[in-house]
Amino acid sequence: MGYSSASFAISSDIVYVLNGANVGNYILKFDQEGNYLGQYPGWYNFPVDLIMGGPANDQVLMSAIGARGDDDMLRFGMVLYNTSGEFFHGLQEAETGLKRPYGLSNIPGSSQVAVCDWDNNRTVVMNVNWEEGTVMGVQDLIELPYPFRMMMTDDKIVILSAVCCEP
Repeated sequence: MGYSSASFAISSDIVYVLNGANVGNYILKFDQEGNYLGQYPGWYNFPVDLIMGGPANDQVLMSAIGARGDDDMLRFGMVLYNTSGEFFHGLQEAETGLKRPYGLSNIPGSSQVAVCDWDNNRTVVMNVNWEEGTVMGVQDLIELPYPFRMMMTDDKIVILSAVCCEP
């Protein structure tokens, strides 16, 4: 049984750690001194990435190989948590058009999120309504092979590719 931390984010002096794989699917919360503050249940399996967003930057959006949808099915996708750390909405291919969302990055100064769509060989900008838990639109940002992780600043974009299972 595997278990690991896949990603983390810091918001309002709280460290959110995305854990999971075969066992232990939780988002753990710590203060900056490492003291345990609690956890959110993992509505996913095999997590990939996590960011914080919303009006108060207190909502988790995470991607996973098995992300719970609003129909309770696990598929490639994302899970949006509400401000209390409860399941808010599942964002799978039917809601986003993304086949394999992996890396996530906030776009500074906006409610938008950049998402690496590994299976479609593209990175997109997703317009998120954090309060309603919906995606209002997806626009292509750049095409490149197997985008896996990314980070955006006000003036820079870094995207990592991860190619596996190729002959």
